[in-house]
Amino acid sequence: MNNNSKILKYILIGFFILLTSSLSNYRIDLTENKRFTLNNSSILFLKKLNKQITIDIFLSGKLPHSYRKLSNETRELLKTFKSINNNFKINFINPFKNEMSRKNIIDEMISYGMRPDYITDTNNQNINQKTIFPWAIINDNNSSVLIPLTESTLGDSNEISIINGIQQLEYKFIDGIKRLDTKQRKKVAFITSHNTSSNLKVYDWIKNLQLYYEISVFDLKKHKRNPKKTFDNLTTFPLIIISNPKEKFSNTEKFLIDQYQVNGGSVLWLIDAVNINKEILFNNQGEFLAVKNDLDLDDYFFNYSLKINYQLIKDIYCSPIVIADGTDSNTKYLPFPWVYYPITKPVKSKINKSNIGSLWFRFVSPIDTLSSSVFKTHLAFSSKFNQIQNIPSFVDIKTAINPLNPKNYNHKSSSIAVLSEGNHKSLYKNRISPIPDIEKKDAGFSKLILISDGQFAENQTDYKNNAHELGYDKWTNNFYSNKKFLMNIVHYLTNSNDLLITGSKKIKIGLFDVAKVNKRSLAETILFLISPFLFLLILFILSNKARKYFS
Repeated sequence: MNNNSKILKYILIGFFILLTSSLSNYRIDLTENKRFTLNNSSILFLKKLNKQITIDIFLSGKLPHSYRKLSNETRELLKTFKSINNNFKINFINPFKNEMSRKNIIDEMISYGMRPDYITDTNNQNINQKTIFPWAIINDNNSSVLIPLTESTLGDSNEISIINGIQQLEYKFIDGIKRLDTKQRKKVAFITSHNTSSNLKVYDWIKNLQLYYEISVFDLKKHKRNPKKTFDNLTTFPLIIISNPKEKFSNTEKFLIDQYQVNGGSVLWLIDAVNINKEILFNNQGEFLAVKNDLDLDDYFFNYSLKINYQLIKDIYCSPIVIADGTDSNTKYLPFPWVYYPITKPVKSKINKSNIGSLWFRFVSPIDTLSSSVFKTHLAFSSKFNQIQNIPSFVDIKTAINPLNPKNYNHKSSSIAVLSEGNHKSLYKNRISPIPDIEKKDAGFSKLILISDGQFAENQTDYKNNAHELGYDKWTNNFYSNKKFLMNIVHYLTNSNDLLITGSKKIKIGLFDVAKVNKRSLAETILFLISPFLFLLILFILSNKARKYFS
């Protein structure tokens, strides 16, 4: 063998070694819908992660096909994590593979907050119940976070829950890792004065906010005792939330909020511009005179270049309500479109960067934006198939059964959720301060979001007064993305943009054709086994041709 041939041989061997070693920590996503290709924000986050993370997944052992699919998808995703950052230790655990009794294991898992799935297995004409824990625990030696691997709402089958869970896997694990760092949680305050939403009505939202923030309640009316202390305490919160107030704001209370904002604070307002007594409307008379909900905030919003109109939006794209039809034993409960409950998609923006699902509004009013130097972002609109109802006027539930004529719903789209941010001037710039003890500031950067629906953040309750998940409508069994939208709003207003929820990946997943899956698995196995030999064969052919060329 001449020198040229030897050199070529060593180059090819070196190239082969280099290639195989580089591929050992590199994954090529060959799936049809790129399910293991992470979004850019996830990749950047993983690359910056500089601590050891242990992830325990309780999906191992003999599993039904659909759960085995969930386990495999989780395994592949976490392999992708590890290919980006080697600080991950991943364990797949069979919770029943130890000496403890099955009942004790189940009780212990439940005590940790892991709710099991009970699956009926009818193979071989025998009926067996399987207990499965589709959960993961993320740990960094200081704290731990529970991750549910399925995603379900009331009425969903196990298969649907698994598909939804697979689509959310990337977000759930990235979000869980971020939640491990709880040392410096930002503070968020719910205003409890002015007859705002009760704790029960915002229970589910608060429960989810507590995963990321330190949640407090704040009574603005404490200013009557010590206004300076009230203001000082208020400024410790980067965000205050005012959900569905029903009492007027005094001049002093508006001054407190105004000065809080020009000193850098952010405010989320959820307001009903029109007063609708839903107890009377739905339970008794079936109609109610809609009137202005006077909170005395017009000048305040005008100062932030916003104007909420005292009108109701009636939209063809709407949620149904269930109405009783018939009498006595012949009574049927039927859904009818209720134009006072618009459904819409949030606008793509810095708050909603991808599709998070549909939003559900109830008795919502149009918002006008006024020309100013302050930057406004429209977050949600009604559809273009709507009409405007002026008040005072009656809302009659019986109109739901009337056929809808699209020709009557031709009003232009109205904004129903708006972000106002920038260097806001104080409402009290050229006015006498109601609280002389507070040093008045004339302007400052702040963020404000106005949603013209006071109920938007309120969850329903069951007959035992337990809170349903926010966005779930128990009357129609529909589920909406109000919670995701609100969580993103809070993340943005607190400058926690790294926590923003993205829309789930739309992944086509076959869970039912076992034979097809097995066939595919066999083909993939064969390809995996023969690919190295094919690669060596190609190298051998190239080597011979090169040797002949140089000889």
